[in-house]
Amino acid sequence: MPGARIECNWSYNGLNAIVLENEYLRLTILPELGGKVFQVIHKAADTDILWHHPRIEPQPVPFGSRFDDVWCGGWDEQFPNDEPVAFKGEMYPDHGELWSMPWHWQVQKDEPNVVVLYMRRLGCVTTSTAERWITLTAQEPYVRIKYRITNTGIAPIEYIWKLHPAFAISVNHRIDLPAGRVIVDEGYRTQFGGIAGYTWPYAVVGQTAVDMRLVLPATAGMTYFHYATELTGG
Repeated sequence: MPGARIECNWSYNGLNAIVLENEYLRLTILPELGGKVFQVIHKAADTDILWHHPRIEPQPVPFGSRFDDVWCGGWDEQFPNDEPVAFKGEMYPDHGELWSMPWHWQVQKDEPNVVVLYMRRLGCVTTSTAERWITLTAQEPYVRIKYRITNTGIAPIEYIWKLHPAFAISVNHRIDLPAGRVIVDEGYRTQFGGIAGYTWPYAVVGQTAVDMRLVLPATAGMTYFHYATELTGG
């Protein structure tokens, strides 16, 4: 009977790589690069659902690096900010303090039917501890990820927390969201007909209702930055 397994002795481009696998999925984690989930392979389709930069390989990244200059794709963790910002006397680095730093890890469970990888990272600017449990169970076509962020200091922490997966999408994919109202980022409204928002999934641009579930081809040369709100599900 197919089971679940975890292997910790792999490497990718010189970085330690941890592989979790069952009959449906194979995940590759890079603990030294922000605990990045670098690959999620859907085995039946032999396809990685995550996007990777075609010209930037995974490599150690100095704390405080500019995110877009070194980003190789995959799934990153962002806390407590996005853009670099000075906030209450502290300078927060681009895309936060988690994505560029090595994470401590240990195999918490390694049984024939379930494997659990535990990961932890202390904040460099904030007094925080970020923890993550990645669980893969035999005969389940999905992975379970549990998070906990703890403030270990005496002062409150104001923050945003973003899961940042980059999906490898094409015109063969469709975007489904349990969204109500969608806000168009101010910097992208001109190219999007000047509208500030719309009700998912149809954006009325001029006299045309555009189905936002459909993915345009790369040749369209379009970039959208939209915020889905009033969610009815996860």
